[in-house]
Amino acid sequence: MGTLSIQPPTGSTRNLTEVFILLRNNALHNKFIFANNTAYAAGWYHSHL
Repeated sequence: MGTLSIQPPTGSTRNLTEVFILLRNNALHNKFIFANNTAYAAGWYHSHL
């Protein structure tokens, strides 16, 4: 059985493991940004400086 790969329009191929790693890293990055924005909006930074 062959490996399933996804071909983006650029013609390069990625295997599913790479895709899931990219998705995970993107989700973690967004979570970090959201946490920082939430803490800033709540005034956490100002009260802990």
